[in-house]
Amino acid sequence: MEYTGDQVAIGVVTFFIFVLQLIAFVAQAAYMRRSYVEMRLTTRATIRAASSAQKSADAAAAQAKIAESALIQLERPYIFVFGVCEVKEDKEVNEFYVEYTVVNYGKMPAIIDGAWIDFVTDNAGQPPSPTLLYDGHSLLSSPILQSGERREKIRQYTPVGMVKGTGGVTINIRTGEQSACPIFDISDGFDIYFRATIRYHGPSSVDHETGALWIYNPSSFEFAQRGGNEYNYTK
Repeated sequence: MEYTGDQVAIGVVTFFIFVLQLIAFVAQAAYMRRSYVEMRLTTRATIRAASSAQKSADAAAAQAKIAESALIQLERPYIFVFGVCEVKEDKEVNEFYVEYTVVNYGKMPAIIDGAWIDFVTDNAGQPPSPTLLYDGHSLLSSPILQSGERREKIRQYTPVGMVKGTGGVTINIRTGEQSACPIFDISDGFDIYFRATIRYHGPSSVDHETGALWIYNPSSFEFAQRGGNEYNYTK
């Protein structure tokens, strides 16, 4: 078959157009692939940036919580109970008692929610909690302790029936004052304890508690601290 000059020219032009279209298609495909890769890289960078931002936000929140907790630990009340020692006689009513002191050493006022303070007995070294103080007790009728406030020489009398009499006397070396020594009516093998637990809160903090424990020494007629951190604590 013979081709005329026009047919040959048309063929050449058609082929040239095909080549141009092919080049354009390849170029467009390459551009689309590059755009897709750039989009994926941008998406990954965005995800990493978002993840880093979230981590930074979480770290900032954690630091803020730590700072808040530290501030609360500083700006809170701290109640302490101490001073229990000699068993004294109230000669006017013929009863025996001990004295103790309650102090708020914290920077903020303390509001007492409850106080369990009394003599208790036990034969296994695990003294039970006393009953709640009566509503008219000074710690409950006036439950707010200002920062630095001290309430000294608070009396707690022995429970009814715990003392059955007296035996001998003690003499205060400094004053010469004499005081009868109690004879406690408890079962053999039992020890006498004086235990205190006070629960309280502050203006901006809650769930605080202080505990203290003493055991009675019959040979000296005095109480001494006992119980370790399980019974002596401030939290």
